[in-house]
Amino acid sequence: MGQNHARVYSEIAELVGVVDADPETAKRVAARLECDVYADVKDLIEAGVEAASVAVPTHYHRRVAMELIEAGVQVVEVQQAEPHRKQKPPGGAWRLRTRD
Repeated sequence: MGQNHARVYSEIAELVGVVDADPETAKRVAARLECDVYADVKDLIEAGVEAASVAVPTHYHRRVAMELIEAGVQVVEVQQAEPHRKQKPPGGAWRLRTRD
């Protein structure tokens, strides 16, 4: 789901980076969308993110969103209708910069 959100965001804004719990997925998405890869949300924040979309399993939403919000990042929360049986650790935060 997060990969699709990143693709859509890249069509309406400049997607400058992705985070994913699976480093290979992050690299693949970043290569396809021509953006940077960040190891985790902290690295994304340290890079100066202004806005991020949170597309993670439901039980990680609050933790990831609060980390971003407490750092002053504007957050777009994307929640799944129902959680997957095998859920990965947090990932899928996208760093966006609007196009001029």
